Amino acid sequence: MFPVITNALGGMVVGLVTKYAGGVVKGFALIAGIIVTGLAQFLLDGKPLGAKDFAGVVLVSVAIFLHSKYPYVEKAVPKKSE
Repeated sequence: MFPVITNALGGMVVGLVTKYAGGVVKGFALIAGIIVTGLAQFLLDGKPLGAKDFAGVVLVSVAIFLHSKYPYVEKAVPKKSE
């Protein structure tokens, strides 16, 4: 019963993030969750993180920084004159 409840709550959180923040932020949240899972696995199981894991953390950190510093701005569509 516990997995059903956690999956349902996770689905609702994903829906809210997508609705209010957008798909890009949802992707960043997903990747951040994977990073947290890897760090938790290292702390709890003692399994070391590999070079690819560290490269992924750096790339995701840079992507999140760039997205927050230079957010997408929609260009104004000029109105047609009659």
